[in-house]
Amino acid sequence: MGEFDDRDVFVCGWPKSGSTWCQRLFSGVVWGLDTSELTDQLAQSLQPDVQYKRFYYRFRTPTIFKSHLLPQVNYRKVIFLVRDGRDALVSYWRMMRQVHPDLSLEDAFNMEDELSPCSWEKYARCWSRNPYGADLMTLRYEDLLGEPLRELSRVSDFLGVARSAEELSSVIRGADIEKMRRIAQRHGWDNSGNPMNNSFLGQGRAGGYRSEMPAELQERFVLRASDMLDQFGYL
Repeated sequence: MGEFDDRDVFVCGWPKSGSTWCQRLFSGVVWGLDTSELTDQLAQSLQPDVQYKRFYYRFRTPTIFKSHLLPQVNYRKVIFLVRDGRDALVSYWRMMRQVHPDLSLEDAFNMEDELSPCSWEKYARCWSRNPYGADLMTLRYEDLLGEPLRELSRVSDFLGVARSAEELSSVIRGADIEKMRRIAQRHGWDNSGNPMNNSFLGQGRAGGYRSEMPAELQERFVLRASDMLDQFGYL
């Protein structure tokens, strides 16, 4: 890991922004696989996680990688996956509670740069500046949820892969979150550190923070991240 080609594509997003879902979707697009039977083990082989995998197989060039890292000079082609930071934080907090059951949502909010790799707004600002001039496509998680065929067509064009609407629709149907849960229950996760009770997968919906994040905390989040929430259409 770390030996890349300038043609490689990096799917970069803050944790809990849908990158595991995109591993399945994009593997289906590139390889023409039946995503309803795609295990995490295979998805991790085809679209390796740069922070989890020490080695990877280069089945083709370009290879697509999953990353939560901030901009890197050798990431020359990037799909920046962005999700409303309030939803992402709630989902991240739910995952963290598997290890720290007493952690409150406010505790997670106050951790800021103690979160990996940093706070949501810092991550969004860094990628929006695109300091190394990568060929960058922005993909909103909410748009992928609401208009999956349109957005996956954009991704297909960006990757230089020709897929029909029927093929893309099949990929989307197979990567439904409930199918992902069932596959994970049967085959587990490639990363044994992921919770086996499937809590690693969130609810997969947009706007859930409104019922889970106290109003006062929502206001504080907006004060801290209003520029990025506005830039990406969340205000």
